Amino acid sequence: MIKHDPQGALNAIEYLLDANGSLEEYQRRSVGVHMQLLSIMALLFMFMFNAYRSIQMTFKRSHKVSSWCCLVSTMTGVAYVGGAALNHHMPYGPSCRTVVWAAIIGMTIATMAMNTLLLERAYLAHQRNRFLLVFGIFLILPAPTLIYRAWIEVEAKFSPASGCYAKYPASFPSFRLLIDLPPNVVFTCAFVMVIYQQYRRYGDRCWKRLARNGIVTMMLVVVSNLTCMLCNVFNAFGEVSDVLFIVDWAITSTLVVENTYRMTSSRLHTSTLDEKSKTPHQRNQHRRLPSNDFRTQAVYDTQYTLR
Repeated sequence: MIKHDPQGALNAIEYLLDANGSLEEYQRRSVGVHMQLLSIMALLFMFMFNAYRSIQMTFKRSHKVSSWCCLVSTMTGVAYVGGAALNHHMPYGPSCRTVVWAAIIGMTIATMAMNTLLLERAYLAHQRNRFLLVFGIFLILPAPTLIYRAWIEVEAKFSPASGCYAKYPASFPSFRLLIDLPPNVVFTCAFVMVIYQQYRRYGDRCWKRLARNGIVTMMLVVVSNLTCMLCNVFNAFGEVSDVLFIVDWAITSTLVVENTYRMTSSRLHTSTLDEKSKTPHQRNQHRRLPSNDFRTQAVYDTQYTLR
C-alpha cells in the first residue's frame, strides 16, 4: 500500500489498549471491534459449511473442475476469515493492514475460481468451443490487477464504529465491477442460450427445472454483485461499506456451492438408480449418445452453477 496509517499496524487488542487510558474512548472502540467480531463468526460459519460441502463434492467427483473451483473459493474464505480476520482479534494477532491485504488477495483468488467454473460450463455447453475458451481465459486474466490497484488506492484504518476497515476512493469498487462483470455476463449468456435452445427443442421436465434454477441463480448472483458494488460506489454505509465485498463473496459462494451440490447429488442419485435397474448384460454395454444429443449431455453434465 502506498498510504500507511499508523493505526493500520495494530491489531484489535492493541487498538483497544491504545485508548490512552480513557474509559469512554475504550468503550467507543469496543462497540466497533465486538460488532466486527460477531460478523466474522457468522461469515466463518458460512465459509466452513460451504467448504465442507465442497470437500464432499471433490471426493465424489474429483475429476470435475467445478468441484475444485468451489473448494478453492470456500477454502480461501475459511483461510481469510479464520486465519486473518478472526486472529486479528486475538493477542499478538495480525495487524489491520494484514487483514485488509488478506481480504483483497482472497477475493481475487475466489473471483478467478468462480469465473473458471463458469468458463468450464460455457466451454462444455458449446461443444468445447476453443474460441470461447480462449476468450474466456482472456476475460479472467485481468482479475489480479485488482491487487495492484489496491496497492495504490487502499488504506487500512481503524474506526470506533466499525473497527478495522479499508478506506478507498469510489473508483476502486467501480474498477472491481469492471473486471468482474464482463466474464460473468459472457459466460452466463453463452450457457443460458444453450439451455433455452435445448428446452425449446426437447421440452423435457429436467430442462425446465435446470433452466429455472440456472436463471434464478444467475439473477441472485448478479443482484448481489451489483447491489454490493453500487453500495460501495456511493458509500451507502460509510466506513463499513467495505464489508460488502466480503458479504458478496460469502453470498455468491453459498449460491454456487449449494447449486452445484444439489445438482451433483441429484445426478449421482439418478445414476445409481439407473445402474441398479440394468441387467448385468446392459451394464457391460458401452452406451453412446447420438451426435445431435451431444449438446444436451454436455450441458446436463456440467451441472450449471454461476459465479
